[in-house]
Formats: sequence, structure tokens, C-alpha cells
Amino acid sequence: MDCKLRFANNLNKHLEPFRAKRAELAADPNKIQDILHDGANRARAIAEQTMVEVREAMQLP
Repeated sequence: MDCKLRFANNLNKHLEPFRAKRAELAADPNKIQDILHDGANRARAIAEQTMVEVREAMQLP
């Protein structure tokens, strides 16, 4: 029982920063949407460039 309690305490200490960050993000839902939108835009730009390279390599129009 003591081992489980010590483990739970150590786990909670380890997870504390993650929980704090989640609470911070949950307090501002618009920030989450902005982060997701920015990530999608960056991924789209990379994917578009990749497709240009693929089309060139395969000699497609």
C-alpha cells in the first residue's frame, strides 16, 4: 500500500506541469483554435510543396 501511495504522489508531481498547461489552454478556447488553425496552415504549405515534388518526379501535369 505504501508503494502505491508513493507512486501516486510521484506521478501527480510529474503530471503537475501538464495539468497546469491544460488548465491554461482550457481558459482560452480561442487560443486553442488559433493554434490548430496555424498548425493546419503550416501543414498545408508543406503538403503542397511535397505534392509539387511528387508531380515533378512522376512527370505529371
